[in-house]
Amino acid sequence: MRVRSGPAAAAFIFVLFEYPVMKGERRLALLIELLRSGAASGNARISTGELARSLGISQQSASRWLGEAEKNGDIGHSDRGIRLTKSGLMELGRVSMILKSGLEGSDSIEFRGKVSAGVGDGRYYLGMKEYAMQFEEKLGIRPFPGTLNIHLSERQDRSMLRGMSGTEISGFRRDGRRLGAITCFGARLRGLRCFVSLPERSHYGPDVIEVISEHDLRRKLKLKDGDEVKVKVAMG
Repeated sequence: MRVRSGPAAAAFIFVLFEYPVMKGERRLALLIELLRSGAASGNARISTGELARSLGISQQSASRWLGEAEKNGDIGHSDRGIRLTKSGLMELGRVSMILKSGLEGSDSIEFRGKVSAGVGDGRYYLGMKEYAMQFEEKLGIRPFPGTLNIHLSERQDRSMLRGMSGTEISGFRRDGRRLGAITCFGARLRGLRCFVSLPERSHYGPDVIEVISEHDLRRKLKLKDGDEVKVKVAMG
């Protein structure tokens, strides 16, 4: 990953370094500084003193932030220095997509990936009346009983949806078992209205998104496993 100049980069730096770093922002501030220092390729040879001066914090705080980042799986170490892990790069990519869309006047972010087979749980859960009634009431659709699964391209994952505004489908209890909530985000797939779901619990890894629609998307769009698709998710 390479840092490019331009309005998006300027917005990144202005937001994060002209304002005091609060608890919820320090992860991103640290990751950006490490990115600027070459950590995407594992070449960030930066001392805690240098890091502290760049971030405007104490050296003790810089050391603690690095420890937290390593514990969270955002950074690792190589013989050349500090490196950003897939988790760290994903977080930077998520924020970059949101900022880029906002600065360019776009009202959506784009996910790319390939259609993949699921395990059939979407059909099971979407068939439950407690979920189905909420989809109809809150989203205005009667969902097809099944989801379209998309295995996302490298450096994208569904965590990019966190922090975006979505519609919550509430969880509930059935037969002594708790079924989790689902947050849905309005989207478009090849021109068709649909929703990308972010379930509270999922059987899939973070690089798979599940798309809900009133249509059988595979049949409607003549899709098969391995087909490349783009899903545009509304930011508003």
